[in-house]
Amino acid sequence: MLRKERSDEVCSLPQRVHQLQEARVKEMRKQEEYLKQVKKNVVEVVDEPQRDWRRWLCESHDDG
Repeated sequence: MLRKERSDEVCSLPQRVHQLQEARVKEMRKQEEYLKQVKKNVVEVVDEPQRDWRRWLCESHDDG
């Protein structure tokens, strides 16, 4: 009886490993998407003051 249960456990290991790998890949993809979004938001936040600075610089040169 014990031997049969062990056999079933061992036989189901590759399937279990595959399930865990799929779950990990899915989690990594979610993290990638999140990081892309964060990076996009950071670029927008960082880029905005630079645009204002360039605009101010150009306007101040036009006055002089």
